[in-house]
Amino acid sequence: MNCFAEPTVAFAFLVRSGIPFWHSVWEPYWSACGAGRIAVAVHAQHPDETLIEAVGKREGAHLLHNDSIVHGQLRFSAAMIKAELRLLGFAARQTAPNGCRVEYVQVVSESDAPIVPCHAFLASLKPGFTNIDLRPVHHPVAPKLLNELSDLALPTSAPYKLMKGTQWMTMYHSHAIALAADEHQIVTRMNDHTKQIRAMQGAVDAWVWPAVLAQRHLMMRSPGPTFYAFPHTTGHPDPNGHPVTFSSRASTLAACDDGFYQQRCFGRKFENNPDVVGALRDCISGTQQRSPERQLAALRASEALPFWSMTRNATSDDHLAALVRERTQSLHFECCTPALAQVPAPAPAPAPRAPELASYSHTSAAANALQNEGRGLLA
Repeated sequence: MNCFAEPTVAFAFLVRSGIPFWHSVWEPYWSACGAGRIAVAVHAQHPDETLIEAVGKREGAHLLHNDSIVHGQLRFSAAMIKAELRLLGFAARQTAPNGCRVEYVQVVSESDAPIVPCHAFLASLKPGFTNIDLRPVHHPVAPKLLNELSDLALPTSAPYKLMKGTQWMTMYHSHAIALAADEHQIVTRMNDHTKQIRAMQGAVDAWVWPAVLAQRHLMMRSPGPTFYAFPHTTGHPDPNGHPVTFSSRASTLAACDDGFYQQRCFGRKFENNPDVVGALRDCISGTQQRSPERQLAALRASEALPFWSMTRNATSDDHLAALVRERTQSLHFECCTPALAQVPAPAPAPAPRAPELASYSHTSAAANALQNEGRGLLA
């Protein structure tokens, strides 16, 4: 077995009690990833019997021991960071059924699901890089916050001083092991800053990952792997700050469509019902038909492509379409090597991030589904 020929991935689930899509979506998806290449690690605060049985039956799947579980409310607290660091460190040390050590750790939740075939996800991976959203902070109080959170600033070699990310990322195994070893230091710092970060209306974990990776000169690529949409883009704000939940076949297919055009491989949040499951299975089988008219809307709506802002200044859809054609193969932004001294120029990259994604046919299957439900990704 040549363990360097093809990537081996651990799917790291951060859940409360169960994984509703395990049998209906994840198992069919994993079966298409290649023999023995998938490991599974689960941080479950209160694992239910269905989850315990599923993990026990799957080779290469493991629950974190109760001694390592972080209990209590995780959202908007440093406890979320602590739980994820433990999950990352555990997952990165796993051996897949093919006998190879895990090379990448994909972090997912109970409401996440794949939205493209597995081969497209595997093609998006690059050795030595963590795939994560990198969003420059342009908040009005950012200069003041930068003084208060100076230890979260990126190195001087980085193009921005403060960036937000997301915990739903694909982390390179050595990055995960390095960060997990620094759990005490990282969690202590975030405990000190929770109040300031909450004043910015942001989740604590959104701030920590770009900083702790960049400060250790661990390489990152943006966009991250996971598609999501916040209600402020739909005109239906959520008072608790939760992303949109896709609950119908039409909205799920449209989410797959928009995620595809943003070069995402997973999505959140999905409701567990037969219509959603059927749509997700179509998406991961490659039978989901793509809607070209949604491409421009999907790219306009993305908040996680830092150098894509040039498209927002397009004078017309024709102008935007030209920019899309010019830049569609170079969406990713890389950060932060010690030698990086300035903002990278938006020059075309030499190759697409996932060539397989270009092979889908294009029709208008789900062009206006989200808007018709009042859940559109673009206001």
